[in-house]
Amino acid sequence: MSVNWQQAIRYLGGSPEEEQKIFSRLAKEVRQEILNIAKSDPAGKKQKPQHAKTLVGIQNAIFRIADDLSDDLQVGFLQPGQAYPARIRFSNASAFVRDDAQNDLRGAAIEVVPDQGSVQHFLMTNAECHHARDAVEAMATSLAFYKEGTLNKIIGITRLATHTGTREAYRIVKTVTDQARIPVESLATETYWSRSPLRIGSVVAKYRLAPVIPKNPPAHTPPDLTSEFRARLAKSEVRFLFQVQRYLDEQQTPLEDATKAWHSPQETIAEVIVPQQELHPEIDHFSGFHFNPWQVNSSDFEPLGNMNRARKVVYAASVDTQHS
Repeated sequence: MSVNWQQAIRYLGGSPEEEQKIFSRLAKEVRQEILNIAKSDPAGKKQKPQHAKTLVGIQNAIFRIADDLSDDLQVGFLQPGQAYPARIRFSNASAFVRDDAQNDLRGAAIEVVPDQGSVQHFLMTNAECHHARDAVEAMATSLAFYKEGTLNKIIGITRLATHTGTREAYRIVKTVTDQARIPVESLATETYWSRSPLRIGSVVAKYRLAPVIPKNPPAHTPPDLTSEFRARLAKSEVRFLFQVQRYLDEQQTPLEDATKAWHSPQETIAEVIVPQQELHPEIDHFSGFHFNPWQVNSSDFEPLGNMNRARKVVYAASVDTQHS
């Protein structure tokens, strides 16, 4: 089925040129945010403004492609039955390093290492819909809440409202709060969504990691998700299904609005396997490793949507500032 997704592209500011001007401003803002975080850090450390705390790092995972992969998805490294080494980072989404029992979102990032072409990165969060409609709202939210504490949160809400309006600021804060307060049983039983689309050959899709082990919703998140995952992995392997949702049309699968869930079937195209093992501290954490949705295997893969177009500029600025 031919789907004309190109007509769904909407540039911030109304044109590619205006959108790039907006992204340049966002890049300056993220540089300043990192510097502001460093000022509040006793050691003056320049750290990433999100996903500051790595919970688990896996260096010997396996990304195994389904034998029955659809013909139109067989591009680049996505070939039926192939298995590739992979690295996985699980993290807390916050800019602050704190107890895991604190309300927060959790992230999963994968690096697949094929035998041909470049490595492929997949970035996901355990909330299906983004709190921000677009990259401008996402940056405004990040800038508003880069400081901890109740007073700073109140100041942040006021600051956010000046950028988005009171009603939209309320919606954003409520969405983030509701998503972050959902208890996590284990990193192994969470579902992680891309929230932004990716072109795979001629197919446009969102992707997700779905746990093979069903989640048993707890009353509270344990204070140490790292230890929980380590204990679980010492007893057995952990598996996830890697699934995609295809773009259909703007009503069912809006391309540019990151707050909207897609209403198309989940299609399993691969399996992610974390072998049973004893995790050691020296391999648990690789916080200095930078995942990027624009790190793709070949030209067969292209991140889409204004969120991803912004990341191409903003992520580069973030990495440069952290290492300057």
